[in-house]
Amino acid sequence: MAIGQRTQGSELPSLLELAKEISAGAFGRPIGELQEKRARRKKLKCISKLFDKRSVKERWASHVGGLAELQFNIGFEKIHDRDVFRHGIAFSLTPTRYTADI
Repeated sequence: MAIGQRTQGSELPSLLELAKEISAGAFGRPIGELQEKRARRKKLKCISKLFDKRSVKERWASHVGGLAELQFNIGFEKIHDRDVFRHGIAFSLTPTRYTADI
């Protein structure tokens, strides 16, 4: 089965479960190199997974470190009273301690 795929009538997995599957599946693919490249560029001592429990909220998640740069995000949206899985890229214009002067 594909990531997050379930049989008809079964419940969707939690967002944390999906985030873990996506992070594991990223290994060996270009997106899987994102966190390593971020760590080198920012001179970080450790390399994070693409998504982990720090970046996963109840209904959405952005990749670790995604607040002050382009965000890869996933989440659940309510469409016609059904939870639908969505994914995308975005950027935030909300001021943070890293981007206070937006």
